[in-house]
Amino acid sequence: MIHKINELISIYFTDEGFGRSNSVLIDDNVRVMIDSGAGKITQQARPEGVDLLVNSHCHIDHVWDNDLFLNAHIPGASNDLCYLPGKGYDNKAP
Repeated sequence: MIHKINELISIYFTDEGFGRSNSVLIDDNVRVMIDSGAGKITQQARPEGVDLLVNSHCHIDHVWDNDLFLNAHIPGASNDLCYLPGKGYDNKAP
């Protein structure tokens, strides 16, 4: 479910249960997503068009779909805390 807070801010609520998190999209001149773990609903945010992906912290449920954000800057994605083997974040600097 997507809940629109206002014209610019939407919350993407996961329906996939435990192991996923909710995400927030700020759709302004710079498109910002906070956390990527909402699951299938994340595709509706058009992740390829997000400029900045901010992970609130690097637990798997908050970074699971970072690999969908092909064009986004992801601060800290290459550090030891964001280790996701096979998901494109394997501790190697970009």
